[in-house]
Amino acid sequence: GLAGGNYVIANLGQFGTIQATSTTATSTISTGGLAVGTNQFIIQQNSGNIGIGSTTPSSRFAITGDGTGATRGFVFADSSNVERVSILNNGNVGIGTTSPMALLSVNSGQIVGAAGSASAPTFGFTTSSGLGVFRGAADELAFSTGSSERVRINSSGNVGIGTTSPSQLLA
Repeated sequence: GLAGGNYVIANLGQFGTIQATSTTATSTISTGGLAVGTNQFIIQQNSGNIGIGSTTPSSRFAITGDGTGATRGFVFADSSNVERVSILNNGNVGIGTTSPMALLSVNSGQIVGAAGSASAPTFGFTTSSGLGVFRGAADELAFSTGSSERVRINSSGNVGIGTTSPSQLLA
């Protein structure tokens, strides 16, 4: 092998393997970007975009799945290679499950959000910003419509409709 110094390899045409073993060197490929295989790994020269599974990555880092429907397109795994987050080709995201059945499926865990308010509920709907569920106070659950609180359940289980201080169970 080659040791020490800077090396320039020019006008090679097609070649078999380049192997870099230095732990301090920086390699630069300045013409045409970098491609491994047809579309396994691409770095576009002009944009710097990186693509896996795509020859034309449309963002800084783009991963394109290899199928459609409920097959896994992207997976986050821990150091033991146990899948923790799965994104299917149909757009479903699973946390703690490898087969999410909805846009977001959470298995054996909680979804925790900020306290929210009647006008900006913690859990709401895209078409109605003031419609949803939020934390009314410590250990209290509140529901809003039209950006106003309509229902509250306190820590005693009392339900108030049109009041923020329920004093009775709802029968």
